Amino acid sequence: MSHQFVAFVKIDHALAKYYQTCGRDDYLDKNGMGKLLRYVIENGFITDELSINLELGDNCLPNGCSYLRFDGNKFPIPDYIFIPPQNVPAFTFYIIQYCYKYEQSPNVEYIQQILSIVDGVDLRCYEQSVSWILGVSIGWIFINWLHFHFLMEDDDESEFDIIEFEDGELLSVQSDWEE
Repeated sequence: MSHQFVAFVKIDHALAKYYQTCGRDDYLDKNGMGKLLRYVIENGFITDELSINLELGDNCLPNGCSYLRFDGNKFPIPDYIFIPPQNVPAFTFYIIQYCYKYEQSPNVEYIQQILSIVDGVDLRCYEQSVSWILGVSIGWIFINWLHFHFLMEDDDESEFDIIEFEDGELLSVQSDWEE
């Protein structure tokens, strides 16, 4: 077996794990061959003239890489990020390059790093929105806890709020306070 074939087999195994991480189970065929390995075999990319290092080495860039269309335009992207369609090939390249370089599926930290390289993607926006949602949720829980706590401390003098819901929507809130 050639060095290139062995390298593609290792990339193939790493990509199978990446697909699983993204919730996809369609990477391997019934014989255990992955989409990338089948693609490079069918397109004659395992030759002495075409070095895998010239396509995926450290100094390579996404444009011009011959391996990016191995899964049509269906390369999986983790649910927690959005990449504009025109930038998916660059994301695909960096995932394949990582698999080639480290012989394993990329971790979340690496995926976050490459998002800053791929144009049009900014995970910080996602992180800020998650932080905002968490902050609002925690604030709401705290305010309700305080409200409940103070009502319970002086329950002889106050009655609980009457809160009406219908189909998950708040209809009305009434407070009955004795003074």
